[in-house]
Amino acid sequence: FARDVVSMPPSLEKLNYSRSLRSADVKRVLQLEVPAGRLPYEEVDFSLNNLTSGGLSAVIEVCRRCPKLKVLKLFKNKLDDNGAAMLADLCRSLPGLEEMHLSHNQFTEVGAKLILTAGEKSRLPTSNPLWLRLESNTIYRPELLLQELREYLSICLRENEKRCTVRVCCKKAKVHVPFFMNQQNEDGADGMVRRLRTTYNPPPAVPKPPISAGSRGPDRENGAPPSRRGYRDDDYDYEGSMRRPRDEDYERSFRRPRDDDHGGSLRRPRDDDYEGSLQRPRDDDYGGSLRRP
Repeated sequence: FARDVVSMPPSLEKLNYSRSLRSADVKRVLQLEVPAGRLPYEEVDFSLNNLTSGGLSAVIEVCRRCPKLKVLKLFKNKLDDNGAAMLADLCRSLPGLEEMHLSHNQFTEVGAKLILTAGEKSRLPTSNPLWLRLESNTIYRPELLLQELREYLSICLRENEKRCTVRVCCKKAKVHVPFFMNQQNEDGADGMVRRLRTTYNPPPAVPKPPISAGSRGPDRENGAPPSRRGYRDDDYDYEGSMRRPRDEDYERSFRRPRDDDHGGSLRRPRDDDYEGSLQRPRDDDYGGSLRRP
């Protein structure tokens, strides 16, 4: 295992163990290769190592000996809430820390809350905002957690990507949490699948009234109003429904004329109609009627 100390700009030295360690070997390697005492590193990178919370303690011990530490990269490991408590203590002991890359781990909302609270409370008035990457963890309902923390913490989601940068927040917030809403689902897939699946509540299905064999319409006994759609009409529908006319309907309904209708209906004339009706003349009519002389 080799330790690479590179000059990033001239004033920045980086301790790089990315992709080179197993969690069980971290403590032994750091004891052998990292000198004792104060360290000049401004960036420490242990990303992509499958590092667990058990091996994180040795990394935290090295970071505590770096008073100029600005950037800590621990993304794509296997850190969980046990390691979150150690990272929260590191935030309190190093208030000058400006970036923590903790994405693609196994932190839940409990660990995220510890880290966010410690990172915000430890910021100095003259410090830059903490750039905290916590996406692609197993945080359940991240929008609810963020809503709760925003009631007493200064947190920005970096909605304005042009004005909010790693070192500056346009809202003067103390902590940046970009991409926080993108969390893993149960299968480990990235994105917003879990958030959408857990927050979307489809409207309840409207139950359809039962249709019995003897009646195709609504239940009249329960006082349900008749419907002109969705059912096959029968003889019990009200006026205006699509059904065959019946003899007992009111006038102007579509039915066949009958002899006992009142005047004006479509029927054959009869002898007992009043004068002026269309009937055959009789001998006893008065003068002026149309009869034979």
